[in-house]
Amino acid sequence: MCYGMAIFSQWFDIKNGVRQGGVFSPVLCCVYLDGLLYALKSAGYGCFVGHVFTGAIAYADDLVLLAPSQNAMRHMLRVCEAYAGDYDMLFTASKSKCVVCSANISTQSCRLHNSSRFYISGNCIDVVDSWPHLGHIICKNSDDNLDILSRSSSFIAQANDVICTFGKLDCVTKMRLIVTAVVLWL
Repeated sequence: MCYGMAIFSQWFDIKNGVRQGGVFSPVLCCVYLDGLLYALKSAGYGCFVGHVFTGAIAYADDLVLLAPSQNAMRHMLRVCEAYAGDYDMLFTASKSKCVVCSANISTQSCRLHNSSRFYISGNCIDVVDSWPHLGHIICKNSDDNLDILSRSSSFIAQANDVICTFGKLDCVTKMRLIVTAVVLWL
């Protein structure tokens, strides 16, 4: 056995991406995006909690940029564009959304003016009041009401499915099925 000896193949082109829905695909996407996350952190823009960079949150091909100002967001988008150019990636503005959150109630109703819009790859990113991300709804007013309503509706639908599917069973068994569904759902 040889230890410490690395063997490298010749370079080769990759002609396609990872398989949609593949078990290993999210891991491979994260490896591919790791350089982008490092570039965003190194740029020094975005949000920080203490000294910990929290300006980019990624899982597979879902990426969230968090910035404390419009200027910081523009810088982060430029970092993404540069990385995309270097690594033959594509950020699609039509699949991207911008939610402007504000803790100040007087600015919550404030809309971005045309000069304040955000762009990726030369295309404008839509500004919305709320948007789902990885199953949770993010709202501009930073409350969880829409997310709680969505989760409640989902639970009610699943409970009704159990009741309809197993309607002939006794109440105790149906309740156990619902409790099991809740535990699996969480």
